[in-house]
Amino acid sequence: MHLPKTKNGNKRDVPLSPFAIEILKALPRMDGVPCFAMDDDQRDANWRKWRDKLPVSDLHFHDTRSEGIWRLISIFGEEASAFCQCG
Repeated sequence: MHLPKTKNGNKRDVPLSPFAIEILKALPRMDGVPCFAMDDDQRDANWRKWRDKLPVSDLHFHDTRSEGIWRLISIFGEEASAFCQCG
């Protein structure tokens, strides 16, 4: 998948599994791109709402990325690490 602009302003190609591609294809579209039906403020409010229900302190949204990467590696082994560009 090609991202023409990321949070740091750079473009990037991101490898996706066939399953991930199918999920993106199933999303509703707006102007030809997948639409998640919420803007940044709504997403942030939802994150805070669910985070505050957890018995965990000092949890940030970016922490979920590392957790997801470690779970992928634990399921699929070292081959998964080739698709997880950490840093």
